[in-house]
Amino acid sequence: MQLLKMLSLLLAVLTFALSVSSAPNARPKLELNTLAKQNHKLYFGTASNNAEFINDTDYRRIIQDTGMFGQLTPAHGMKWSEVEPNPGQFTFAAADQFVQFARGNGQLIRGHNCVWHERLPDWVANGTFTESEILNVVENHCGTLVGRYRGQICK
Repeated sequence: MQLLKMLSLLLAVLTFALSVSSAPNARPKLELNTLAKQNHKLYFGTASNNAEFINDTDYRRIIQDTGMFGQLTPAHGMKWSEVEPNPGQFTFAAADQFVQFARGNGQLIRGHNCVWHERLPDWVANGTFTESEILNVVENHCGTLVGRYRGQICK
């Protein structure tokens, strides 16, 4: 009798194991942005660089999945060294591309700084400015950057 119970239990366990292992997509998809919203958060997001989503189709597929990421932050594409490499010469091609990519996916865009000590262009980092001059340089840079993306970047 004991042997019969053991064989029945073993058969039940094996049947269950086989049914689970052969089931398609046995593991549910983990959607972090969906979970965040279900828990009263605004979004779950990530930071990225343009080269990552342009050159890597698997990466692009993952970050444009709004179930995973409801928000994107440009990792370096809007840093001072990228958008104003020379005094007064702004180049927004990469930043614009990032914004278009996120908006095209229905994702929020979060900006995180206009001035960061690690991504200053050489002309700023090595410049010899008076206090008044550097204040004007920073105000011009920040005003131009923020003005360009006003209304497109979330708070």
